[in-house]
Amino acid sequence: MKNIFKSISQMNEKRKSKTLEKEQKRDFERYGLAVTDVKKKSTKTNWKALGKCMKFFKPYTWAFVIMAICALLTAGIVILYPVFTEKIVTSVTELNYMGAVKFAVFYLIAMLAARVVLLAWYLIATQAVNRTLKNLRSHIMFDVFRTKSKKFDLINSGEIVARVNNDPTGLSRFIQSLIERLAEVLKSIGFIAFFFIINVWVGFLILFTIIAFTLLDNIRQKYMQKIRRKEKIISDKNMGMVSEVVRSMRDVKALNIKDNIGKNYEENIEHIKNASIDRATFSNLFVFMNNSFLSIFKFAFISLGILLLCQNTITVGMFVVFIMYHNNALLLFTHIQNIRDEFRDASLSAERIAEVFDEEDYPKEKFGRRKIKNPQGEIRFENVTFAYNENAPVLEDFSLTIPANKTVAFVGKSGHGKSTLISLIPKLYEVNKGKILIDGIDITKLQESSLRDIVTVVPQAPYIYNTTIRENLRFVKNDLTDEEMVSACKIAQIHDFIMSKPEGYDSIVGENGVILSGGQKQRLAIARALIKNSKIILLDEATSALDNESQAKIQKSLDNLAGKHTMVIVAHRLSTVMNADQIVMIENGKIVGQGTHKELLKTCKPYFDLYNQEEAE
Repeated sequence: MKNIFKSISQMNEKRKSKTLEKEQKRDFERYGLAVTDVKKKSTKTNWKALGKCMKFFKPYTWAFVIMAICALLTAGIVILYPVFTEKIVTSVTELNYMGAVKFAVFYLIAMLAARVVLLAWYLIATQAVNRTLKNLRSHIMFDVFRTKSKKFDLINSGEIVARVNNDPTGLSRFIQSLIERLAEVLKSIGFIAFFFIINVWVGFLILFTIIAFTLLDNIRQKYMQKIRRKEKIISDKNMGMVSEVVRSMRDVKALNIKDNIGKNYEENIEHIKNASIDRATFSNLFVFMNNSFLSIFKFAFISLGILLLCQNTITVGMFVVFIMYHNNALLLFTHIQNIRDEFRDASLSAERIAEVFDEEDYPKEKFGRRKIKNPQGEIRFENVTFAYNENAPVLEDFSLTIPANKTVAFVGKSGHGKSTLISLIPKLYEVNKGKILIDGIDITKLQESSLRDIVTVVPQAPYIYNTTIRENLRFVKNDLTDEEMVSACKIAQIHDFIMSKPEGYDSIVGENGVILSGGQKQRLAIARALIKNSKIILLDEATSALDNESQAKIQKSLDNLAGKHTMVIVAHRLSTVMNADQIVMIENGKIVGQGTHKELLKTCKPYFDLYNQEEAE
C-alpha cells in the first residue's frame, strides 16, 4: 500500500513538473519571460508582506475608525431607501398623496444626510491615505538607499521606479476603498435582510445566487493572480527599457540604431499586448458566464415576485421594491468580487514592497557604530580579496598602506582592479576576505555617516542632476554660501564657464548634465568634492575627459590640496600622476611595482613599458 501511494505521489509530481514546463515555455514565447523572471511563489495572499506594509497605516488608525463610522452611518441611511420607496408607492396606490409627499420628503432628507456623511468620509480618507502614501514611499526610498550596490548591477531601473511609485499607490488605494467597499457590502446585506423579512424564499433565492457567483469567482481569482504577477514583471521591464531609451536618445541617433532599438521595443510591447489580451479574454468570458447566470436569476426572481403578488402575499408597493432593489442585494457579490480583486492587487503590491525591505531580495548595507572624530586619513588594505562573482576574483590577497595626507596613484591597464579599489574604500562594495582600515579602524565598524563624510569619490562619469548648477552643488552641503561655491568652482576651473551662461549658477544642466561637456561634468564633480572637503579624496579617472590646458589647471589645484588631504588617484595617463608621493602599478589585482615615478622607471618593467607606450602616442 505504501508503494502504491508513493507511485501516485511521483506521478503527481511528474504531472506538475510537465505542467510547469509547459507554462514556462508559454510564458517565454508569449510574454518574453524567462524562468528566472517569475519567482516560484504561491498565488495565495502573502499575509506577512501585508503585515509589514500595514504598520505604516497605524498612525492614522483614528482616521480609519472615523471613516468606518461614516461608512456604517451611510449604510444605515441607504437601507431606508426601499422602506420609503414602498411607502411612497403604497400611498399613491391608496390615493394618499399627502402621505406620498411626506415619505418623499423623508427620502430626500435620507439622501442628503448620506451625501453629507460621504463628504466627511472622503475628506478624512484623502488626508489619511495621502499622508500614509508619503511615509511609505519615503521609507521605501531610504531602504533603496541602503541596498547593496551589487543589487543595482543586476536589476533594471524600471523595477525600482515601479516599487517606489506604483506599488505604494496601489496599496493605499485599496486601503482607501476598502472601508467604502465594506459599507457597500453592509448596504447589500441590509437589502438581503429586507427581502428575508418580506419573504424567506426570496431571501434564500438571493443568498443562493450570491454563493454560486462567489464559488464561480474562485476560479477566476486563481488565474487572474498569476496573470497579474506576470503583468507586473512585464511592465517593470518595459518601464526600464523606456527609461534607458530616453536617456540614451542621443546615442541612438548618433549610432543610427533606432530600427534595432525600435524592434526590441516593439517586441516588448507585443508581450504587454499578449498579457493584456489574455487577461481581457478571460475576464470577458467570465463576465459572459456571470451575465448569463444573472439573467436566469432575474427571470426566476421576477417570476417569484409575480407568483407572490398573485397569491396576495406581497403588495404592489412591495413588488415595485422587488424590481427596483433586487439588484442592490445582488451587488453584494459584485462588492465582494471587487474587494477580492483589489485585495489581490494590493497583496501583490505589498509583496513587492516587502521585498525591498527584505534582506534576501534586496540585501542591505551593514555599518558599525564607531566614529572617527578627528580623521587623519590613513588607509590600509590587509589581505583583501574581492570578486564581483565567485569565479573571477578581481583582487586577491591585496595589501597596501596609504599614509595620511599623501597622494597615491593607482596605474595599470584597464580591468585590473584599480577602480574596484576606489569602490571598496567607501564600502560601495564589501570585501570577500581581508579588511580595509581608516586610521586603524575597520571600515565595517564605522557608522555610515562617519565613513562617507570622511571619503569623497570623484568618478570617471559623474552623475549630474537635472536641476541648476547651484542645486547640484548644494546637494553636497545644504548651507553652502555663495563665497564657498564660487571658490570651489574657481579651483575646479569651471567658474568662468558657469558665468558665461546667461543664468550663471542658476542654469539648468539637463538630465545627467546633457548641456555640459564631459570635461565640464568632471570639473563640476571636482567642485562638489572640494565643497564637501573630506579628509580622503578618491579620483577615479577624474581628469580623463579634460583637455591638456584644463588638466594642467586641475593638476595645479590638486597640487594645492596636497599635504592637507589623503588623495588616491586612478589614472589612465601617467603624465597626470608623475608628481604623486607614491605610484602603485597593478596587474591582475596585484601590486607589481611601487614607488615614485623615477623609481618605477628603474625597477618596474610593466611601468616602464606603459610609460614608453604613452610617450610614443
